[in-house]
Amino acid sequence: MTGAELIAKERERQITEEGWTAEHDNEHPNGNLAIAGACYALATFGYYASEAMNLWPWASEWWKPTPNDPIRQLIKAGALIAAEIDKLQRQTKICDLCGKPVGEGELNPHKECVDKESFLADRK
Repeated sequence: MTGAELIAKERERQITEEGWTAEHDNEHPNGNLAIAGACYALATFGYYASEAMNLWPWASEWWKPTPNDPIRQLIKAGALIAAEIDKLQRQTKICDLCGKPVGEGELNPHKECVDKESFLADRK
Protein backbone atom coordinates (compact mmCIF):
# COMPACT_ATOMS: atom_id res chain seq x y z
CA MET A 1 0.00 0.00 0.00
CA THR A 2 1.08 3.55 -0.62
CA GLY A 3 1.42 6.08 2.18
CA ALA A 4 -1.81 7.78 1.12
CA GLU A 5 -3.64 4.44 1.17
CA LEU A 6 -2.30 3.63 4.63
CA ILE A 7 -3.43 7.03 5.91
CA ALA A 8 -6.91 6.57 4.41
CA LYS A 9 -7.14 3.11 5.99
CA GLU A 10 -6.13 4.51 9.39
CA ARG A 11 -8.66 7.33 9.09
CA GLU A 12 -11.36 4.76 8.35
CA ARG A 13 -10.24 2.74 11.39
CA GLN A 14 -10.41 5.85 13.58
CA ILE A 15 -13.99 6.41 12.47
CA THR A 16 -15.29 2.84 12.60
CA GLU A 17 -13.35 1.42 15.56
CA GLU A 18 -12.60 4.47 17.71
CA GLY A 19 -15.79 6.39 16.95
CA TRP A 20 -13.97 9.57 15.93
CA THR A 21 -16.76 10.64 13.59
CA ALA A 22 -17.18 13.91 11.72
CA GLU A 23 -19.49 15.11 14.51
CA HIS A 24 -16.81 14.32 17.09
CA ASP A 25 -14.07 15.98 15.02
CA ASN A 26 -16.19 19.13 14.63
CA GLU A 27 -15.96 19.61 18.40
CA HIS A 28 -12.17 20.09 18.28
CA PRO A 29 -11.41 23.81 17.90
CA ASN A 30 -8.39 25.77 16.71
CA GLY A 31 -6.76 23.18 14.49
CA ASN A 32 -6.22 20.70 17.34
CA LEU A 33 -6.48 17.70 15.01
CA ALA A 34 -3.73 19.13 12.78
CA ILE A 35 -1.63 20.06 15.81
CA ALA A 36 -1.92 16.49 17.12
CA GLY A 37 -0.87 15.16 13.72
CA ALA A 38 2.06 17.55 13.64
CA CYS A 39 3.11 16.39 17.11
CA TYR A 40 3.25 12.78 15.99
CA ALA A 41 5.18 13.77 12.86
CA LEU A 42 7.66 15.88 14.86
CA ALA A 43 8.31 13.09 17.35
CA THR A 44 8.72 10.36 14.74
CA PHE A 45 12.49 10.33 14.68
CA GLY A 46 13.05 11.54 18.23
CA TYR A 47 14.48 14.94 17.39
CA TYR A 48 11.57 16.96 18.76
CA ALA A 49 9.86 14.41 21.00
CA SER A 50 9.81 16.58 24.14
CA GLU A 51 8.62 19.63 22.19
CA ALA A 52 5.90 17.53 20.56
CA MET A 53 4.70 16.29 23.94
CA ASN A 54 4.52 19.89 25.18
CA LEU A 55 2.49 20.94 22.12
CA TRP A 56 0.11 17.96 22.39
CA PRO A 57 -3.37 19.51 22.49
CA TRP A 58 -5.07 16.89 24.66
CA ALA A 59 -4.58 15.03 27.93
CA SER A 60 -1.34 13.06 28.11
CA GLU A 61 -3.23 9.75 28.23
CA TRP A 62 -4.08 10.31 24.55
CA TRP A 63 -0.40 10.73 23.57
CA LYS A 64 0.38 7.32 22.07
CA PRO A 65 3.58 7.53 20.02
CA THR A 66 5.04 4.43 18.42
CA PRO A 67 8.78 5.21 18.51
CA ASN A 68 9.75 1.75 17.29
CA ASP A 69 7.44 2.01 14.29
CA PRO A 70 7.98 5.32 12.48
CA ILE A 71 5.69 4.36 9.61
CA ARG A 72 2.80 3.72 12.02
CA GLN A 73 3.46 7.05 13.72
CA LEU A 74 3.46 8.94 10.41
CA ILE A 75 0.26 7.14 9.39
CA LYS A 76 -1.42 8.40 12.59
CA ALA A 77 -0.06 11.89 11.90
CA GLY A 78 -1.44 11.85 8.37
CA ALA A 79 -4.84 10.55 9.46
CA LEU A 80 -5.20 13.32 12.05
CA ILE A 81 -4.25 15.95 9.49
CA ALA A 82 -6.72 14.42 7.02
CA ALA A 83 -9.41 14.66 9.71
CA GLU A 84 -8.62 18.36 10.13
CA ILE A 85 -8.82 18.91 6.36
CA ASP A 86 -12.19 17.13 6.28
CA LYS A 87 -13.43 19.32 9.13
CA LEU A 88 -12.33 22.51 7.37
CA GLN A 89 -13.98 21.38 4.16
CA ARG A 90 -17.23 20.76 6.01
CA GLN A 91 -17.01 24.28 7.42
CA THR A 92 -16.13 25.91 4.10
CA LYS A 93 -18.13 25.61 0.92
CA ILE A 94 -15.78 24.42 -1.82
CA CYS A 95 -16.32 24.88 -5.55
CA ASP A 96 -17.27 21.56 -7.14
CA LEU A 97 -15.05 22.24 -10.17
CA CYS A 98 -11.93 24.09 -9.00
CA GLY A 99 -11.75 23.15 -5.32
CA LYS A 100 -11.36 26.76 -4.17
CA PRO A 101 -13.54 28.29 -1.43
CA VAL A 102 -16.91 29.67 -2.44
CA GLY A 103 -17.71 33.00 -0.80
CA GLU A 104 -21.02 33.99 0.74
CA GLY A 105 -23.53 34.61 -2.03
CA GLU A 106 -21.33 33.07 -4.75
CA LEU A 107 -22.53 30.26 -6.96
CA ASN A 108 -21.23 26.73 -6.56
CA PRO A 109 -19.59 25.98 -8.85
CA HIS A 110 -18.14 29.42 -9.56
CA LYS A 111 -19.52 31.05 -12.70
CA GLU A 112 -16.04 31.31 -14.22
CA CYS A 113 -15.46 27.59 -13.57
CA VAL A 114 -18.69 26.68 -15.35
CA ASP A 115 -17.78 28.99 -18.24
CA LYS A 116 -14.32 27.42 -18.50
CA GLU A 117 -15.76 23.90 -18.29
CA SER A 118 -18.27 24.70 -21.05
CA PHE A 119 -15.54 26.28 -23.16
CA LEU A 120 -13.33 23.19 -22.81
CA ALA A 121 -16.24 20.84 -23.55
CA ASP A 122 -17.01 22.76 -26.74
CA ARG A 123 -13.39 22.30 -27.88
CA LYS A 124 -13.52 18.48 -27.74
